Amino acid sequence: MSLKLQTKLAITALIAALFFGCRGSESKKPPIHLNPNMDLQEKYKAQEESKFFADGRTMRPIEEGVIPYGDQYQLSSPDPDFLKADKAFYEGLDKDGKPVTVVPSAEKLGFKSDKEMLKRGQERYDIYCAPCHGTVGDGKGAVALRGFPNVISLIDPQAKKSHGQVYRAILVGGPGKIMPSYAYQINVQDRWAVTAYVELLSKTAQSPEFLKAVETQKEKK
Repeated sequence: MSLKLQTKLAITALIAALFFGCRGSESKKPPIHLNPNMDLQEKYKAQEESKFFADGRTMRPIEEGVIPYGDQYQLSSPDPDFLKADKAFYEGLDKDGKPVTVVPSAEKLGFKSDKEMLKRGQERYDIYCAPCHGTVGDGKGAVALRGFPNVISLIDPQAKKSHGQVYRAILVGGPGKIMPSYAYQINVQDRWAVTAYVELLSKTAQSPEFLKAVETQKEKK
C-alpha cells in the first residue's frame, strides 16, 4: 500500500471518527477543550485557604520595599509617601488644594546641598524648558522665536508664579494645554529642582546688573 493511499485512509478514518463522535449522545466525561488558553488555569480566589503558605492565607501581606502605584487612595499611613499621599510633595498642592509656596528642602529631594539642587535644576531646565522659555526665562527661546504662541516669561514680576504653580505646569502642563505635561520626562525630584532654579532666574532678573544688561542690549538694537 502506497504512502499516498495510507494518508488518504488515515484522513478518512479521522473524519469518520469526528463525525460519529459528535452525534449528540450524553456523556459523563468533560468536553474536550481544544484551545484552553488560561480558561482553566490553577488559581486562588480572594480569601481562599492556601495549603502552600505556612499561615494558610492566599492573600499575602505587602513585602518590605514594594513600591505602590497610584495615588487615588488617601490612607491613614504614618508614611506620607505611601501611595503618594503627600500632595504637597507629589502634586504641589496644599491641604486646601492651592499651589504651595515653598520648595521642599534639598535633603528631602535627595541632594547634598542647595547648590547641587540648583545645578541639577539648571541642567533639566536647559534641556526641557529653555527651548521655549529661553535660557534666562524671558520667554524668548528658539521655539518661541520661530512663532510658537503664548510662551510666557518666567521672570516677569507682573506675572510671577508660585512654586506650586511652576511645579504643576511641569506635572500637568500649562494653562490651556499649550504647554504639554513633562511628567514622564522629569521626575518628582527634578521638577522641584527646576522650580527652585526658575525662582533663581526670577531673582537674578531683578538684580541691577541684569536690568542694566537688558537696557544695554535694547540700546544696541
